[in-house]
Amino acid sequence: MASHSAKKLSEEHHGLGQRWRGLSAPGPGAGACKVLTAGKRQQAVPLYQEKRLTVQEICEMMSITKPALYAYVCQVQSSS
Repeated sequence: MASHSAKKLSEEHHGLGQRWRGLSAPGPGAGACKVLTAGKRQQAVPLYQEKRLTVQEICEMMSITKPALYAYVCQVQSSS
C-alpha cells in the first residue's frame, strides 16, 4: 500500500512541475525591492522617526516596501 501512495504522490508532484514549467520569478516590475536614492532615504527616515505618518503611508509615498523602510531606518540607527 505504501508504494501505491508514493507512486501517486510522485505523479502529482510531476504534474505540478509540468504546470509550473516556463514560469519565471517576478522581475523588477513585479514586487522587487526598490532602492532609494540618498536624498529619498534622507526624507524617509525622518518621516518614520517623527511618527506623524504611518509606515504604510511612508512606503506608499516612497514606493518602497515595509521591510525596505525598516532596513533604511536600521542602517541610519546603526551608523549613529
